[in-house]
Amino acid sequence: MDALIRLRDSAANGVMIGRGAMANPWIFRQIADLRAGRAPFAPTPADKLEFLLSYLDLCQQEQGERLALNKIKQLIGQFTVALPGSTQLRAAVHHAASPEEARSLLEAFFAPHMEDMYAL
Repeated sequence: MDALIRLRDSAANGVMIGRGAMANPWIFRQIADLRAGRAPFAPTPADKLEFLLSYLDLCQQEQGERLALNKIKQLIGQFTVALPGSTQLRAAVHHAASPEEARSLLEAFFAPHMEDMYAL
């Protein structure tokens, strides 16, 4: 929403998103939705888990296990804010010894949130 306000108020042709895209990789889709008059996409817990696991896999392929684990530790807090148990998840992931352990922790954390979503 901020991007549209800035575009309107400044008459600029674009806005810089920067680090906002790391915390919200769906921001470009959300801006496109708003510009088209649609409600912005709201990522579900399943979307967040899918992104985190894909990111972990990509980092592991490109940078190796150690750096992949460090990258997921940096990013984890931004995707679990406001979800019950997120503090414990962040602490557990920060103590994970391998990407596989981090993956297991993420899957276990998101499982009940996805069950709630499918129960609706």
